[in-house]
Amino acid sequence: MTQYLKLALRHLWRRRLYSAVILLSLTVGFACTNLLMSFLISELNTDSFHKNKERIFQVTSDDPFGGKNSIPFIPGTLQKHLADNYPEVENTCTVVKRDRAFLSIDGTQFSDLTIVSTDNSFFKIFSLPLNAHSVKVLTPKSIILSSEKAKLFFGTDEAIGKMISYTGPDSTGAMVTHLLTVSAVLKDTPEKTHFQFDAIVDAGMNPNPLQGGNGYVLINSLNDVQSLEQKLNQDKLRPGLTGMGLINYHFDPLKESYFNKNNPRTFTKTKSKLFLWSGSVICFLILFMASFNFINLLLLSFQSRKKETGIKKTLGVSLKNLFQTTLTEVVIYLAVAYLFSLILTFLFLPYFNTTLQTSLSFNYLSRLTVLSSIGLIILFLAGIVVMIAVLNQCGLNRSA
Repeated sequence: MTQYLKLALRHLWRRRLYSAVILLSLTVGFACTNLLMSFLISELNTDSFHKNKERIFQVTSDDPFGGKNSIPFIPGTLQKHLADNYPEVENTCTVVKRDRAFLSIDGTQFSDLTIVSTDNSFFKIFSLPLNAHSVKVLTPKSIILSSEKAKLFFGTDEAIGKMISYTGPDSTGAMVTHLLTVSAVLKDTPEKTHFQFDAIVDAGMNPNPLQGGNGYVLINSLNDVQSLEQKLNQDKLRPGLTGMGLINYHFDPLKESYFNKNNPRTFTKTKSKLFLWSGSVICFLILFMASFNFINLLLLSFQSRKKETGIKKTLGVSLKNLFQTTLTEVVIYLAVAYLFSLILTFLFLPYFNTTLQTSLSFNYLSRLTVLSSIGLIILFLAGIVVMIAVLNQCGLNRSA
C-alpha cells in the first residue's frame, strides 16, 4: 500500500498544474454539493422530529370567497365540534395570531414580536423540545418563550419563573395588561419546523374565545383520515365561515404544510417544492461539471504516461496493480478535495444562508443522512473514475 501511495503522490507532484486544477474543480464541486445537499435534506425534513408526525394533519377549508384553493383557516368552533363528535380524532388545537399584542420587561417594550395563542392540546400534538424545568402547561397567567427571545429579554434562556407584562386588546378593543410567568422555554428544534413564533400565550387571552386560526388534528389511525374527512363534510352541523354545513374541510399531512403555497401566515413558513427541485438540478449540474472536468484531466494525465505504461507492461505489471495504483490516486484526489471543500463550505455558509434566507449550521453536515448522501455521491464518482481510468490504462497497455 505504501508503494502505491508513493507512486500516486509522485504522479501528482510531477504534474502539479494538472493536480491543482483537478483539486480546485473538485473542491468547488464538493463545496456546492455540501451546501445544497445539506439545504435540501434540511428542507425536506421539516417537522420530521414530531413523535406523531405521520398522524398529524392540518385542517384547511374551502375559500369562502369562491377561490379554487383551500385556505389555512378554520373557525374556532370547529375544534370543539371535532373533539366532541368524532372519536377518530385523538386531539385537536387551534393556533391564533395575537394582533396588536406586545411584551414589556422592566419598562422596556418589545412590540416587533410574533405572539400566538393556543391551548394545552398543542403540546399533546406537537413534540416541540423544551428547556430543562419547563412545564408543558398553558394558563391565563403563563407564557412560553422561544430560546432566542428568552436570551434577548433576560440574557439567558434560563428564564423559567421570570415575569413578563403582556399587553393586548380585550373583547371591547381596549388594551389591557396582564402579568405573566414564564413557564417554559422552547429549545431550537433538531430539524426545521413550519412554525415561526416568539411566544405562546393561553387561548384564554383571546378577546374572542371562538376566534379562528390554523387548525391541527392528531388522528388515531391513518386509516381513518379519508373516512373522517368524508364524514365531516357530510355533517350538516359542522361549523363554517359562511354558515353551518356550508364549508368543506380537508386534512393535509403535516409534512405538506411547509410546502403548501397557500399556507403562508405571519407565524408559519412555507417553501416551494419547485424551488427545491431547482436546487437539486443545480446541485447535479455543478457536480456533473466538476466530475467531467476531473475525469477529462485525469485521462489526459494517463495519456501522457504512455511510455511509463509500456515499461510497466514489459515488467509484467498486472491489471490488479493498475487498478490499485489508479484507485490510490483517485482516493487522494477525492479525499484532499473533500477536506478543502469543508473549509470552503464553512467560509461560504453565512453568505449561503443570507442568499436563501435559511439558518443552516455547519454542524448539520455531520448528520448521518447528510454524510451518507454525500458519501454515496463521492463513492459513485470514484467508482466511475476508477473504471474509466483502468479501462483507459488497459487500452494504453495494448497499444504500448
